[in-house]
Amino acid sequence: MSEMIDRVDYQDGELDEVVAARGAHLERLDKNRWFLLLYHADGTETPIWFSSRNLKKGHSFSVRRPPIDAALASPSPIEPQKES
Repeated sequence: MSEMIDRVDYQDGELDEVVAARGAHLERLDKNRWFLLLYHADGTETPIWFSSRNLKKGHSFSVRRPPIDAALASPSPIEPQKES
């Protein structure tokens, strides 16, 4: 995979998938409310507000993965980093 294709896809009028090649910003607004901002290559942004009680340290949500090119070159995954 040489380049991610930026897109915002809807299915049956509901958000289905967002791919943003320039990065993202996730911020906790209060106990269970979150804001996610996705940055696209053309300079546009996709903001998403959502609720979740499961975005806590140690949950599978926070696994750090290797870059796509590295993952294709090496089958061994990168171990999650531990905070000191």
